[in-house]
Amino acid sequence: MLKRFIVGFAALAAFAMGVYAYASPAMAQDEFDYDYDYTYEDDLLYTTTDTSEEDTAAALAALSAYMMCWAVFGIVFYVVMAYVLMTIGKKVGTSDPAWMAWVPFVNYYYMVRVANEDGWKFILFFIPFVNIVYYLIVWMKIAERRGFENWYGLLVIVPVVGWLVPLYIAFAEPKGAAPAMKSEAPASTPSEPKAE
Repeated sequence: MLKRFIVGFAALAAFAMGVYAYASPAMAQDEFDYDYDYTYEDDLLYTTTDTSEEDTAAALAALSAYMMCWAVFGIVFYVVMAYVLMTIGKKVGTSDPAWMAWVPFVNYYYMVRVANEDGWKFILFFIPFVNIVYYLIVWMKIAERRGFENWYGLLVIVPVVGWLVPLYIAFAEPKGAAPAMKSEAPASTPSEPKAE
């Protein structure tokens, strides 16, 4: 979903900034200071050492561990969001089968149907910039169908809070909703005072 793309993009941007920060002093010296009179001390500053196979293996192991952490986080996030969408779909009584919440890309169609929109509108999730606006609209309608104010759906765009809002919409009971437990005894009426 959109959150997985944002998390992946943020990880890639952080990695690219780290590479740029590591390489930029040497690149700046090579690209812009062609008239600089180099000395022996300058050569000592920018001399690279040969890396051993152990260093290379350690760097690859660290990078692999980093990527595995993000992969596990992405899988857990996907499973939680699919379960949340399936739960909301069951609670609002959508006619589409609940397994659709678990299938990638099909879950967009299911989300649109849970919001009580026309099914063809799931195509809007694949148009850049339109998908962000439509994602908010869909979550606003889902919040309304669950009995919450529609502005709860706008909160999905707020970082970190946006991960918790679908959980809240799925599992919290809206204010003014009928209590889940019914009383077994009928409501009593006040009795009239006995005449003596």
